Amino acid sequence: MKLNNLVEDLIYNYPSLFRSINYKTSRLRVLNHLFLVIGNGYEWDVTKRFLEDKNSNLIRSPYLDKIYFKRDLYFTNINELILNLIKDRYHYKIDNNIYFECESSKIEEINNNASNSSEIILKAQSNDKPLIPYSVFDSSYISEIYKCSYLNEEWLKGAIDICEYALNFYRDEEQFKHHYDYKAIHKNQDYYAFTRFRQDQIEFFEKFIFKYEF
Repeated sequence: MKLNNLVEDLIYNYPSLFRSINYKTSRLRVLNHLFLVIGNGYEWDVTKRFLEDKNSNLIRSPYLDKIYFKRDLYFTNINELILNLIKDRYHYKIDNNIYFECESSKIEEINNNASNSSEIILKAQSNDKPLIPYSVFDSSYISEIYKCSYLNEEWLKGAIDICEYALNFYRDEEQFKHHYDYKAIHKNQDYYAFTRFRQDQIEFFEKFIFKYEF
């Protein structure tokens, strides 16, 4: 599977998780999930190629141009409310929710006429806050990649991209203050744990980039 195809499909299929203000920042959110998250729902096969989970029902994405990231996207799980709205429109179903485009005036009209509070259409929010990378541990996918060296060039470039982003994040103390683990460590006022954790992350990403950078 090509990394670029999977990135676009995940942005398209899971906008609440991965759609940001543009393709570049959305792609970083996907790379963070694929390479840094432990138990991300994907597996390496015996030939060390990255494969979709067998239960995946990804819908192939259209071309994600700049306009895609500026569109207002809505979702609802009340199918009968939108049967007449989704014809010939950008729309798809995730679990019990249907995501679709529509004029904001029409959405307001439907919500105002809803018979109860559960029959409502909501606007999907883009992730416009800076990405906080997941912490790396020995069991992280990126750690396995570092030890085993089995990525093709396209996937390796993606791994390097998220490592470079994470390295800059951990080097910047102001950004690091927003990290989940920083908050927990700071609450316990353990200065040694704080500095050791941050340094461990920096050292790993430096080693990975030095080993694989083109």
